[in-house]
Amino acid sequence: MTEKIIVKGSVTGKVLKSNQPINFLGAIDKKTGSITDQKHDLSGKSIKDSILLFPHGIGSSVGAYTIYSLKSNNVAPLAMACQSRLAKSAKKKKRYKDPYKKRYRED
Repeated sequence: MTEKIIVKGSVTGKVLKSNQPINFLGAIDKKTGSITDQKHDLSGKSIKDSILLFPHGIGSSVGAYTIYSLKSNNVAPLAMACQSRLAKSAKKKKRYKDPYKKRYRED
């Protein structure tokens, strides 16, 4: 895996990988960290304390505030990595000092 790091850090944990994009604003319960979108391949699973890998986010850049809510509720992933650029969300995530990654590529 090759990545461009937005916030430096190290993390060890369980990898939770999705082949589908994630809509942070509408598909994740901010209080529990569970994926609520019934059509998503991670439906019913919790992203809490995971290393979340996904192709890219979809929807509004307001989803970054959902990520902040997840962190505030102690149900956020330990780290996140995606294949596509999330410039606006990544900048907001950086404020919260967590080891979120911008890109990944399977080697």
